Amino acid sequence: MALRAKPQQSKEAEANAFIDQGGSVAGGAAPAKPQKAITFTLRLDPETNDLLDEELASLKGHISKNTWIIHAILQRLESSGRA
Repeated sequence: MALRAKPQQSKEAEANAFIDQGGSVAGGAAPAKPQKAITFTLRLDPETNDLLDEELASLKGHISKNTWIIHAILQRLESSGRA
């Protein structure tokens, strides 16, 4: 009795067969949506604004008011053990 070799599928056919099996996303969960930054208005009295401007002018390089304020908030939270 003669034996025949198993017919070989092309690589593309094998790939398509694998893809058609489907499956789930790794981790099983949908990717998290990036959170948007929260914006709000901050009101400063003129004296505080002037002090902040003086502090920023005394620093080497340029740091925006927004960056300086965020940094100050984070420092305060870290010192209170909340960050």
